[in-house]
Amino acid sequence: MGLYQMFSERYIESFGGHFWFISAILQFYLVYPFLYRLKKRLSDNRRFLALALASSVAWWLLVWWLGKGHQRVWNSFFLQFLWEFALGMVLADRYERKDTRSWLRGDFWRYPAWVYLPAGLLFSGFMLLFTLQFGETGKIFNDIPALLGYTALSIALYRLGESILPLLNRFFLWIGSFSYALYLVHVLVLELYVRALFAAGIAVNGLSLLPFAAVALLAGRLFEPVSRRWTALFEQRDSKYRDRIN
Repeated sequence: MGLYQMFSERYIESFGGHFWFISAILQFYLVYPFLYRLKKRLSDNRRFLALALASSVAWWLLVWWLGKGHQRVWNSFFLQFLWEFALGMVLADRYERKDTRSWLRGDFWRYPAWVYLPAGLLFSGFMLLFTLQFGETGKIFNDIPALLGYTALSIALYRLGESILPLLNRFFLWIGSFSYALYLVHVLVLELYVRALFAAGIAVNGLSLLPFAAVALLAGRLFEPVSRRWTALFEQRDSKYRDRIN
């Protein structure tokens, strides 16, 4: 189903609105061998990243020029996020090679929360400005400020929890241990929860929705073992595939 989902606006969200990314993942699986060989052929990671960014920017401009920004099959095509995928490949490679010169292992993370907070608010503000001011067009171009904003705010919260609120840090780390499973089930849990409220004759509002967070966390934690076993099957196949292409 995913193979035609990625080309059909009608079916791209057929697994659920929050599962639109399945289409993009399938596309990246298809082009990964090419990207892997291209990265190995280009001796400089900066050239690889520059080429990926240029490809994404060209796609953004094409989608904007064609007026297709409101269609998921266009604004979520793999070229939209190619620059991020390439960045992930480079960082993973440097981390695996234990590159001590990499900012992943350097002093980039050691500053206090107040250093990262302004950058997080600034870039998140740009993301909101693009989205609210320019609508669908803004969503085409907001990926870079979104990544920078979310990253800086995440580091700020982590450093804040590390220095002042250790319980906050432990809470986020606990959620992080099953966050993917939580993402997979939270919409289903929300739909069931809202239907239960309707069945009980309870109005759906902010107050009645408060317990949903606890219910969703519980469901995500219970689903985590199932999710791990499922993903382990794909990891084994992916490992065998990498061995073949290497």
